[in-house]
Amino acid sequence: MTDLTISTARELSRLPSVSVIMPTYNRARLLPRAIRSVLAQTYTDFELIVVDDASPDETPEVAASLANPRLRYLRQPTNRGVSAARNTGVEAARGEIIVFVDDDDRVDAEFLAVMVEHLHKAPADVAFGLPWRAVVRLDATFHEQPLYIHRQGHDTGGVYPGTHLLRRPSGSSSGLVLRTAAFRQIGGFDETMRYAEDTDLLIRLAQKYDYLVVAQPLYNLSVIAGVQATHWSAMRGDNLVLLADRYADIVTPWRRRRWMIDAARNYFGCGARQEGRRVMRWLVRERPWHPAAYVWWLLFENHTRLPAGLEKRVFRPLR
Repeated sequence: MTDLTISTARELSRLPSVSVIMPTYNRARLLPRAIRSVLAQTYTDFELIVVDDASPDETPEVAASLANPRLRYLRQPTNRGVSAARNTGVEAARGEIIVFVDDDDRVDAEFLAVMVEHLHKAPADVAFGLPWRAVVRLDATFHEQPLYIHRQGHDTGGVYPGTHLLRRPSGSSSGLVLRTAAFRQIGGFDETMRYAEDTDLLIRLAQKYDYLVVAQPLYNLSVIAGVQATHWSAMRGDNLVLLADRYADIVTPWRRRRWMIDAARNYFGCGARQEGRRVMRWLVRERPWHPAAYVWWLLFENHTRLPAGLEKRVFRPLR
């Protein structure tokens, strides 16, 4: 591990209250936008730890050009995936609160101030917080086009019991704010997972702790124009099946079927038909009397994608 921290011994003598973790891989052009948005926070008692997952591009030079007393740059010797990168950041974190920000996103100047204040005021059994997120399309010049507000499955802010999230797991690690002790107690991210790893983390957190939602879109989640949003892969399918099996006795049967549908979509999409058919046979056994299971199978076999509205109507009978 290479630590290229730009800090003096005097600056390190006082521990920050918050550690912002930003994993990055091959995003040298986008990284400055994300870093600058964190460094521009009105809340100042924080450190920013950028974990470079062995990027082959100019990421080290970009990080060096943005030298700041609050910025710490760590470089992994080999590419180990986003889960390992986030865990590496937390291992180096000195704050009692950790925050996850992705390298292609941007946070508003009040993001840390608002999220940290809510977590400090919350009861002791509230271990993590989710913000609403503004989803924006980012063009080649980094101009943001607002798309919609992602409420992370919660229409109102406030404190929720962990069981609420377990009934219908939602949200992601983008903008997640949580107590460092809670993260370490549950063992951090599962490093065998490179997809849906944030859902896995949130479920394990919700099994032990309550959480809060801040109904302000202070986190800007970027959709990169011209980049395919979804890349079907057997790895994604495997990770979704893993979720469905690991939490079969915790989440609702509907959520498990949703994960398996998405797993089958990934398998068929990347040509892994044998695995896709195995998942669809499971779904048919679960709902043999519902034509929707057979419709999905036919659609996947023929690589047909339905419009979002119609897709919801086809899936609804499987609930």
